[in-house]
Amino acid sequence: GSEMCIRDSITDKARKACFKLRSYYKHFGDIPIKTLLYLFDMLVSPILEYASEIWFKGGKNFEQIERFYLKYLKNILHVKTQTCTIGVLGEVARFPLKIKFQVQSLKYWARIIALPKSDKLSIAYHHLLDIQKSTNQSNWTTSIKTLLSKCDMKKYWDLQNIDNIDNFVNSATKSLQSKFIDEWTKTVKKQPILRTYVTFKEEFIFEEYLNKNEAKYRIALSQLRLSSHQLEIEKGRHHNPK
Repeated sequence: GSEMCIRDSITDKARKACFKLRSYYKHFGDIPIKTLLYLFDMLVSPILEYASEIWFKGGKNFEQIERFYLKYLKNILHVKTQTCTIGVLGEVARFPLKIKFQVQSLKYWARIIALPKSDKLSIAYHHLLDIQKSTNQSNWTTSIKTLLSKCDMKKYWDLQNIDNIDNFVNSATKSLQSKFIDEWTKTVKKQPILRTYVTFKEEFIFEEYLNKNEAKYRIALSQLRLSSHQLEIEKGRHHNPK
């Protein structure tokens, strides 16, 4: 319903912004990958993040937005759309968008509980809280409580108080990113297509060759590293030997 409409509207606007961005930078020749990532963060990501602290709940409705983001990453690396996502994220050391959205939600919550009790937004929040406690029905407050537990920060939910919002947000960000890196490290080793990749990719860091090499060499190296090439070892597995 409404969540799908929000998702579709946001994705459509971000797609148009991305198209306009590509129409600009294609005239400038070889642009460093870090610059292309920066441009996305400045010009496209704010569209995807708009009001995410309210509507973001994860799940299937969000997958379309995440796919859009991953498509951009694969496009600037010049690898196939079916290239292993976990490898692409590792190559440019980028976290899934959902982490940024989760942090936005927690930051918004922290600001709400810091408001005076007489503030209308605070009143609405406590009304939601009472509904959740009395009916056990999930709402926005439920997702915040779950997220704090995931970050090992449930004490803040129990206290309903935060002394320093900046420190709270930094701690939440580090916790979510650290958990993703741990999961990335385990997952990348389990992907058969990345069996060569894991022999030289040991850390979740941005690969410097992406900024140093001439475009044609950088692209070839990315495709080779991520098994997104036309060598027989890759394409041969899709055909039956004659």
